[in-house]
Formats: sequence, C-alpha cells, structure tokens
Amino acid sequence: MVKWWAFYSRINKLPEHLLFHCPNQSMGGPRHGHNLKLMGVRAGTPDYMLAVARGPYHGMFLEIKSLDGRVSPEQKETMLNLSDQGYLVVLCRGAEEARLQIEAYLSK
Repeated sequence: MVKWWAFYSRINKLPEHLLFHCPNQSMGGPRHGHNLKLMGVRAGTPDYMLAVARGPYHGMFLEIKSLDGRVSPEQKETMLNLSDQGYLVVLCRGAEEARLQIEAYLSK
C-alpha cells in the first residue's frame, strides 16, 4: 500500500505524507502496548488516514480486512464517530480494494 502510494502521489503531485498508517495494533508485548496507549493510540482506529479533503469530506479513513476479517465493536463505533465528524470511512477487503477506493475518492 505504501509503495503504491509513493508512486501514485508522485505522479499526481500530492505530498507523500498525506497517507499514513495508524499504528493501532501492538506487537511488542504488554509494556509496548501500554506505552502506545500513553502516546494516544486508541482501539478501533482505522488502519490508514488520507489527509486530503474532497467534496463534503475532510479526509478519508480506511480499514483494511481480509476477505473473512471481522470489524470489532470498537472499530464500528470509531468508524461511525469519524463519519459523523465529516470523514469518509471505508471498509476494504484487501489492499487492491483500498487502492481503488483511494483513486475513486481523489477523482472527485
């Protein structure tokens, strides 16, 4: 996803740092998870944020799941809250769908 965005953003003259990953999963053990929580990481935050306003939206959040992946209750609540605040929030089944969603959003 990030390699594709580096290429796409260069061609479309967008700053590369406008798409970023939200590190909301802890893989470093309890202490690392605790430190991330102290830094402001929140359960349910979507995987990526595209900080580009388009149409009525302030930006776009993307949650990427596998074909059989499920959205947690925290994710559902966060996605609704972000949508209520004027962001487009999409659930994508894989990176290819995420790329297509970003391209569609940016073409508005």
